[in-house]
Amino acid sequence: MTRAQPRRFVVASLVAAMGIAGYGCGGDAERYERLIAEGDALRAGGQAGPALERFLLAQKASPERKDAYIRIGGICESERIPRRGIPVLREAVARNDENRATYRFLLAVLAEIADERFEAEASYRDCIRLDPSFAPAYGNLAQFLFTAGRHREALELMAEATERFAGNRRLELQYAEILMRTGSLDDAERRTRALLEGPDPLSEGHYLMGLIDLQHGRPDEARHRLETATRLEPDNLHAWYQLANASDRIADSAGRQRALERFEALYRRALDGGTAP
Repeated sequence: MTRAQPRRFVVASLVAAMGIAGYGCGGDAERYERLIAEGDALRAGGQAGPALERFLLAQKASPERKDAYIRIGGICESERIPRRGIPVLREAVARNDENRATYRFLLAVLAEIADERFEAEASYRDCIRLDPSFAPAYGNLAQFLFTAGRHREALELMAEATERFAGNRRLELQYAEILMRTGSLDDAERRTRALLEGPDPLSEGHYLMGLIDLQHGRPDEARHRLETATRLEPDNLHAWYQLANASDRIADSAGRQRALERFEALYRRALDGGTAP
């Protein structure tokens, strides 16, 4: 299995961070609200495809309201069907209304998944230009640059972002992960420990600390961290794989087998159309 890429700020997190209140009351407002409610119920029931169709109809009913676009972007991201949402987001960008930064971010996320790299980078940069306070765009752009091999640019952008948005735990975690992957283990460890020792630490921090422990040759500590990561994120197949790795290094064959079995089940689910973390 190849090493996992750094995590992007996913659209589901955007919903939680920004809210999904609509703007304006034009169009068929009653139909819009009904379609949104139906789509939410379908998605909660695991029916992503029918939910997406409801959200697309809602967007047609009231194209000036942003919450339908966020839902469309979220499903197209999680189900790995970016090309269903890209044309819709392009139309939203062309509206050039007060939500233009949000629409550019959503378009960038889907374009990145679709490997439309020029459009993804341009859209992230447009989002930042239009709204310099849009923190998620900095982290995603930095990780985009990192995966393109532009490590210096990625590190410079994250240094700027974590200074601009001091206290943003998501950006701090993204920065620490890029530092680890570029070989700055001590700096990555310092930042990750500070996050884990702070209030309400992100669950992903335990996974990252486990990777750092492994690279530092501390398999016992790594296993402890990765066990915590799998408890907090039981569907994180990468954490299960690394837990198997840590167990193997301390000759815990039973623990290695359990972790591999869970990893393989999650991996098969992802291949069958599920979503890997």
